[in-house]
Amino acid sequence: MGSMPAAKSPLRRKAAEEILRHRDLEVVAPAGREVSRTYSYEKAWRIVEERFGGADFLLMLDHRSYVNVPLLVHHWLPSQPKTGLYQGCMLDQSLFGMTSSKEPTRGAYLERRRAPMFAHGMGILVSADVAQFTSELASRIPLRSADIPADVAFSMWVQPLERLRLESTHESFHTWPDGVALGGVDLGQPLSPMSAVVFPMTLQRWSRFDATTCTLQS
Repeated sequence: MGSMPAAKSPLRRKAAEEILRHRDLEVVAPAGREVSRTYSYEKAWRIVEERFGGADFLLMLDHRSYVNVPLLVHHWLPSQPKTGLYQGCMLDQSLFGMTSSKEPTRGAYLERRRAPMFAHGMGILVSADVAQFTSELASRIPLRSADIPADVAFSMWVQPLERLRLESTHESFHTWPDGVALGGVDLGQPLSPMSAVVFPMTLQRWSRFDATTCTLQS
């Protein structure tokens, strides 16, 4: 998880109780330290090793993402290779060029930096070897947090890996159908029982969640 809710937030007590009871959440970005957010991904494997002794896969998420956990655990993961996996809604620098008004977009620098194809931060699924390699490399090769988003930085860290499987799963990892458009391209896909990760979620959109099936209703 990101930073803890503020001291006076009604969510702070519940968040603390969740951490203490289940010990399955970790605060990786202290409040007020924006720079830490770029490096949250590199800490994931170390946390998993400390808490659980390792894992076959890691799923790294944006805090606004919905995840169909039963679908991922029982349907998706059993069919995935356990090595060299880097999966998500893949994007490339062509989506982050100049606008028609010649004004640079927020991610225009990706074009001049020749950023590699990367999985959108809504949900990045990697195998254990990729997570471990990234954790070790990132500790030696930090990337400028003010200039490179976390999901792009992660893709740069995994580039040296041989036999890396870059798989775009945009039909199952996707934005809300009427969601944000990137570079004028709408990445939204229709909601379906195979929607494993959906972004971005809001309070209104959570009202479409069916707890009995762990799915979003279209």
